[in-house]
Amino acid sequence: KLLKEENPNIVVIILESFSSKVITELGGQWKAAPNFDALSTQGILFKHFYANGSRSDKGIVSVISGFPAQPTSSIIKTPSKTESLPSLYKSLESRFYSSYFYYGGNIDFANMRSYFINSGVDHIISIEDFNSKLNNSKWGVHDEYLFDKLYSDIVNHKGPFIKTVFTLSSHDPFDVPMQPIFKGTDRAALYLNSIFYTDSCLGKFFSDIKKTEVWNNTLFILVADHGSPRPGESQNHYLDKFEIPMLWLGGVLNDSIKVVERIGSQIDIPATLLNQIGINYTDFSYSKDLFAPENKDFAFYVYNDGFAFITDSSKVIFDNDANKIIYSEGVFEQDIDNGKAYLQTLMKDFNSR
Repeated sequence: KLLKEENPNIVVIILESFSSKVITELGGQWKAAPNFDALSTQGILFKHFYANGSRSDKGIVSVISGFPAQPTSSIIKTPSKTESLPSLYKSLESRFYSSYFYYGGNIDFANMRSYFINSGVDHIISIEDFNSKLNNSKWGVHDEYLFDKLYSDIVNHKGPFIKTVFTLSSHDPFDVPMQPIFKGTDRAALYLNSIFYTDSCLGKFFSDIKKTEVWNNTLFILVADHGSPRPGESQNHYLDKFEIPMLWLGGVLNDSIKVVERIGSQIDIPATLLNQIGINYTDFSYSKDLFAPENKDFAFYVYNDGFAFITDSSKVIFDNDANKIIYSEGVFEQDIDNGKAYLQTLMKDFNSR
């Protein structure tokens, strides 16, 4: 076990558009997230981690419900389907966890309100819960105010709790309240500056929280909702567009593991987390525990309209429209069939809900 406590507080921070491209600890060329890089050496960094889709609504469902993204649809748009999904909140109810979702914007964006209500969250904190003077960006309240709110709530709340936080300042159009660090007005420079801003908010939050008792009994999970085509303008299906960071932090972790080399994706978060706490995760049929040696290494992601299947020995991207392989490396023949079967099973499940 990696945790010192059986019922730690849990904070899942979903970082808008954070790509592995900006994390130097993951081989990123653009040093836009120095605080994340510094934190990466203080917890457990997952080195080969993928988003299951390319949009926020798909990423959130993958993280919270362990349900894979679909190529041309999104389950969050159909409340009658999301009702049937498992969720971290439902699973933690048995241990009397209170649950919270924080977002500085409009909670009805991408049908989030209905999804979070269906997922059993107790409290939703959104733009209406902030002073209207702070609403000064296209999407709502900037991340510094979101993290201020999270900090004041966390230090005053008795556990155990699970709080999910979704940032927004690094969303297109990337307007952030700071002097640019990266020069230029092109989309890549704007994106990098927005990442730098959110990263600075993250740095301040952790600097403050480490001075409190909360740090010692809380597990923080940092993960992106999806990657980014920029910088570098990756094509729609490219692997590097889907490579994202995941980092576990907190004084509740023991120091036995620093880096995870296993291949995983957002849908593996529920099984990996719940098994550490000793909660059954069989409801999450697509989720695998990334610390269990018997599990095969693989990740699956979708784009519009195709999929990628990645293992420790191969990578293959298949275009459903053209009905052909558009990228491959390693010994991939079996993985094409595996990927097709996986997608078929997923869509059958999706349609039957």
